[in-house]
Amino acid sequence: MTTIGAGWKKQDKNGKAYISISIDKELLPLTVDENKKISIFPIAEKPSDKAPDFRVVMFMPNEDEKKGEEFPF
Repeated sequence: MTTIGAGWKKQDKNGKAYISISIDKELLPLTVDENKKISIFPIAEKPSDKAPDFRVVMFMPNEDEKKGEEFPF
């Protein structure tokens, strides 16, 4: 599992909540296919109010996991 970016809680002009995601520019353009899974995990303790709320990670499952076993998250 590799951290590839971060996410922040935001609200649109109508007050609807969403997550704004930023991918590390060193990874762009990012290609995602059936061999890669992306997940977002909350960050429990933020060092400041401007710090991200979420960590974006990419996971590349091994052959056993591709056969239907659960992913480790």
